[in-house]
Amino acid sequence: MKTVEQIVQQSQQAKDLLGENYQIFRLAGDASSCEYFRILYGDHQTCILMLMPEGAASMAEEYESTQRKITTLPFVDVQNLLISKDVRVPEIYVDDTQNRILLLEDLGDTQLIDVYQKNPEKYFLQSLQLLSKIANPKKTPPS
Repeated sequence: MKTVEQIVQQSQQAKDLLGENYQIFRLAGDASSCEYFRILYGDHQTCILMLMPEGAASMAEEYESTQRKITTLPFVDVQNLLISKDVRVPEIYVDDTQNRILLLEDLGDTQLIDVYQKNPEKYFLQSLQLLSKIANPKKTPPS
């Protein structure tokens, strides 16, 4: 089994972004089967490494029953949909699914619940506006 450092090193795209000197720190897990790491590189820059599980049978479990050929991860599909609706999402710096990694924009450690609790009315209204924007059928994702 390869270490996360070895997996990053085998990705030319990751090496191009990160350079030679970087540090990898494991982040607390969530309900996903992926593992997440923060990478410190360059002049105090950071990004998030999403490491997909080794030996995954498909691009994602929710796509296993489809007959069509899957070419992108559901994560990327949803990101593209949200971008098409002018919703701010983390940028994907590196998409190297062959090596099981995505390098993503690091949005920091602040949790949404902490921000929400400071001004619930404001963020509730913003949430409703955002949901309305997402539900707007006039904008569709690029084909």
